[in-house]
Amino acid sequence: MDTTCWKFVHQENLLMKTNEKPINTEEKSFDAIKFVREQRDRLDAMFSKMTNEEIIAYLNKAQKTSTIRPSA
Repeated sequence: MDTTCWKFVHQENLLMKTNEKPINTEEKSFDAIKFVREQRDRLDAMFSKMTNEEIIAYLNKAQKTSTIRPSA
């Protein structure tokens, strides 16, 4: 099977320009990056005071009580 044609088409697709407007940061109502960093810092502060066994127990308990599921 000759993939030369496919490679050429694929390269053209990479060079296409989009007309999408940039996101205006003043209009955002939720900053996901800020949220993730805050949660990471909160968990880091909490876990730094725990032993490995306490961390595992906390995560197991949180997993059972969480309403968020990976397939949701």
